[in-house]
Amino acid sequence: MDNKYKQGSTNKAVLLLLMVLLVCTDAVMADFSQHHVQHTVNIPAQNAVAAFSQLADQTGAEFVFPYDIAKQRTTQAVVGRYTVIQALTVMLRSSGLSCGLSDNGAIRIFLSDGSDNYFEGMTMKNRNNRKKMLAAVVAFFAGGGSVQGVYAEEGGDEKAWMLEEVVVTAQKREQNLQDTALAVTALSAEALETRGIENGSELQFSVPGITIGASGVGSAQVTVRGVGMDNVFVGGDPGVPIHVDGHYMQSSSFILKDFLDVERVEVLRGPQGTLYGRNAVGGSINIITNRPTSTFEGSLGASFGNYNRQQLKAVISGPITSRLRARLSVSDEQRDGFIENVSPIGSDDLLNSDYTSARASLEYDLSEDIQISMGTYYYEDTGNFVVSRRINEYPSEMPGFANYFVLNNAGTNITTQNPRKVRQNADEDADLDRAKGVSLDVVWD
Repeated sequence: MDNKYKQGSTNKAVLLLLMVLLVCTDAVMADFSQHHVQHTVNIPAQNAVAAFSQLADQTGAEFVFPYDIAKQRTTQAVVGRYTVIQALTVMLRSSGLSCGLSDNGAIRIFLSDGSDNYFEGMTMKNRNNRKKMLAAVVAFFAGGGSVQGVYAEEGGDEKAWMLEEVVVTAQKREQNLQDTALAVTALSAEALETRGIENGSELQFSVPGITIGASGVGSAQVTVRGVGMDNVFVGGDPGVPIHVDGHYMQSSSFILKDFLDVERVEVLRGPQGTLYGRNAVGGSINIITNRPTSTFEGSLGASFGNYNRQQLKAVISGPITSRLRARLSVSDEQRDGFIENVSPIGSDDLLNSDYTSARASLEYDLSEDIQISMGTYYYEDTGNFVVSRRINEYPSEMPGFANYFVLNNAGTNITTQNPRKVRQNADEDADLDRAKGVSLDVVWD
């Protein structure tokens, strides 16, 4: 019995290994075969870096090249139907560059004389450095074409090989993101702008495992990996807290508004009670704002839209003295509601917007090693948010029971004819949320 069992297990293991090898072989062959497909190419004569980028966009190909060399070279124009390799061959004529396929199917571009020994000639020191290896090896991205430039070491300066360091404060001290033993997604201001993330509810489209939306009482309801809190009323604790510059924000609806003057957003997934308290059973959202600058800067923006939407954003920052710096950010929005209330005793429109958010910060250099930071914020939202809508007709009168709809002269349910019209007697114009606070931080380096 034991021998048969061992033999069956061995056969299953061999079969599984063959299946894995077959899948891997198919994947590798697919990578190689895609380079034989012809594409319509139209690229003018220009700098090599720009030409490679356009070729990636037009063909969907993925390749790696020596950036510091390519930026000094000029490629030939190529127009017509070509494979990626054929198009590169035409482009690289008289440029001193050549192209070819690596063992894993990546398209490499290198000096024709072979002197750009970026991959085969790496020293053992470089091989053992993870950052340098990541900067030197091609990265395959899911979907779409991409190019990756490789920087060479010049004059022994190893910084040219280093990847950009992402610094986070997820564990309440500055750390490299790669050295942080947490599941963290960090989005810089540039990443937020590139992805079109203007408020916290849009984080769920770029951060895995998180959902953010307004609850029935207007406050934000946040879950991470399905963990959060259903009690969103006054006195209820959130399952995923919101922190601004390391300080707890009691007004959860703040995250549903705009991200103004934000340096980065860090989303921590998983229980964070050790550093963030009992309310962080699902995770934590940390918003880090821009700090006061030693030079004067400012910005002013205005937006207008339908339903009489008016939004104003303003930021000003600069030095007050040689040691004292200040920064002020203000955001204000007003918009009519898009749900019409036909009741004569209720609000005219519902789901409008009327909020003001302001932040101010001061930084003072007490000495070369000690910095004192003081921050204050004010947030107020007076919009109406409760909409009671029945999607079907009002129920008929039941024998022995009073009919609420008849007693209140509700008539027919207007929502069944127009989803943006309701008959609601309650006036919901009230203070939805108001919060203010002051923080003081002393940093001793």
